[in-house]
Amino acid sequence: MVFFQCMASLLDPVKRKWEGVKWGLIFYTMVMFSCATIVIGTANNIASVSFIDNRGFPGVEGVSPPGPLGYQRTICSGVAGIAPIFVSSLSYWLADGLLVGHFFGPAPIHLGV
Repeated sequence: MVFFQCMASLLDPVKRKWEGVKWGLIFYTMVMFSCATIVIGTANNIASVSFIDNRGFPGVEGVSPPGPLGYQRTICSGVAGIAPIFVSSLSYWLADGLLVGHFFGPAPIHLGV
């Protein structure tokens, strides 16, 4: 719902009378919400597989304990654990760039008033 409210606000013709649509900001918003969706979906899938399908995981001697938490440790150390880490890092990087990006953008023009 928040995604659709953000898109409606960015595309609202009343709020952008004197300037056009900011397609860069729209794309940025879509990427940020996509990253959040990927991280949340992956975490829910791993939790579901761990606690429902593999609750009787025997464990790996010296590597992971038995049960769902041991299965999560085993599965997240492989390829399935790389995607959410990469996407969440990308999301954090993009959010930080949005917050501090105005410091490194073009300098404002002062009219000597």
